[in-house]
Amino acid sequence: MALAGGNPGFSPEVAAAGNSNVVRAEQKTMSDLGLDEQVDVLLALGTQYHLINVLQNDGEQGLFIYLATCTNW
Repeated sequence: MALAGGNPGFSPEVAAAGNSNVVRAEQKTMSDLGLDEQVDVLLALGTQYHLINVLQNDGEQGLFIYLATCTNW
């Protein structure tokens, strides 16, 4: 489920689905490397920053907070 505030200029649903793939890939890579670390991802685009913070919870896996901000206000 994606919730959006403001006007990001893109579909939050599409971004959430795509970033789910990013989170899964990062978690698999960490597991393959034998690392038990918190996964956070920062994507820097030409005019935007995207931050993915994976929530650490014993009950649910794969939940994350996704924040996108524009650098050219």
